[in-house]
Amino acid sequence: MMLTVDYKRTALIATILVALVYASTAGVLARPDGTPGNTVITNHAEATYEDDSGNTFATVSPTVIVTVKTLSALTVTPDETQPSANVGPQETLTRTFRICNMGNTPDLYTITRIEVNAPSRITSLYFDVDASGTITSTDTLVTVNESLSPRVQPGFCLNVLAVLETNDVAPQSNITIRLAARSNVVAAVNGRGEDEGTIINAVGNGGRFTSPDNASLPPSKLVNGNPQAIVSPGNPFAYTIAFRNSGDVTARNVLISDDLPAGIEYVPASLRLEERSLSDIEDADEGMIRNRRLEIRLSEVAPDQIVRISFSARLTGNAPAGVGVINGATVSGQNVTATSSTTAVVVIDPFGIVFSGRGGAASPIPNARIEIFQDQATANPLQIPASAGFAPNTENVNPFLSDGQGHFNFILQSQQLGSLNAPARYFMKITAQGYITRLLEINVRPASDGLFVMSVSALDGQPIARAGSFELVNEP
Repeated sequence: MMLTVDYKRTALIATILVALVYASTAGVLARPDGTPGNTVITNHAEATYEDDSGNTFATVSPTVIVTVKTLSALTVTPDETQPSANVGPQETLTRTFRICNMGNTPDLYTITRIEVNAPSRITSLYFDVDASGTITSTDTLVTVNESLSPRVQPGFCLNVLAVLETNDVAPQSNITIRLAARSNVVAAVNGRGEDEGTIINAVGNGGRFTSPDNASLPPSKLVNGNPQAIVSPGNPFAYTIAFRNSGDVTARNVLISDDLPAGIEYVPASLRLEERSLSDIEDADEGMIRNRRLEIRLSEVAPDQIVRISFSARLTGNAPAGVGVINGATVSGQNVTATSSTTAVVVIDPFGIVFSGRGGAASPIPNARIEIFQDQATANPLQIPASAGFAPNTENVNPFLSDGQGHFNFILQSQQLGSLNAPARYFMKITAQGYITRLLEINVRPASDGLFVMSVSALDGQPIARAGSFELVNEP
């Protein structure tokens, strides 16, 4: 630096020279403003003076030499005092700390401490070499008090990724993670810098899979929009699985699985997630079908999010008529307890058939009168719920006249199905013009999912058809 002075009074020259002498004293500075450590800064001043006679005087100060010493300074963030995220039990998460070089020299850092309150634990640490914010193959696994970070230039930062397992942490508590880092600059004027960061997460009740409409009920599985449907060979039917995350944290790595039972097969290219079609093979989308197992995988389901899955199925022809085929799904997640859905029941052509077996031919008998009695002696028709049936007996009347295919059916109240130890006993009378009157004994007991088991015996010494076929037999 040059200082030029033009004074008209000679008395001032002494003052100038004194000032220059004081300015020549060397200094030692440490600057965190971006100037690299060990930088040498020089400075001097020059002064000229011309008197009244035109004589010129000049002077140069001693050179001031300032050496910027090496300064070690770092910050570890965040420094949270309140929770920044909600987590649940049994989650595996990645949390990010940030080490920033606030000094004036390149630095390498050592993680000196990582801690979290039990029962949660930190399973691993990584230096985020590629700055992606996620753990990748280029990142470096950290050993506490040993590993050196990549070199960090002044003014730049490095992420440290901490893998957290929440385990059986108590709901409504906090998880506090602390990470400390130390500088490795040996000759810093202020010694080795060190700092600590803190991340706090609040623990919720976790994810919870429920019915989309009622948080107290399990996920739903319906067939043709109902818990039970009547189906027949050749006619596809629609299954729907629906659930809501009624918890207070995001459910992660969610798997919806459905194993189709024997007698039912998946209709290709019918799988849908919400309104979007999914392929049947294992590829980039969420769904796949392997053998008889359907799987949908979702990376996460947010709190209060509803998921709907639908697909079509059909009978394989191996299930006999009158059988109820029960099917349910399972919804599970990395941090959510596996939950079974309600069950959908496919009832395969449950109609009774009145037919003629003359000459080995099985021809239906229309307008045959079928009556159910509770007491054979009084022959009073059993009282069953009116207008609660399905075709052909939609009015659920007793007695009933068989339709053009000889079909008949009745719907009983649940309490009319007896119990496991005391089956209900009924009698069925069938009459048709030109045919022998039939008398059958029926024993029913309840089974699961609204189904029942029925045994039919002939009381008239005549054969009856085996279930699901026209083969005549004499036993029940």
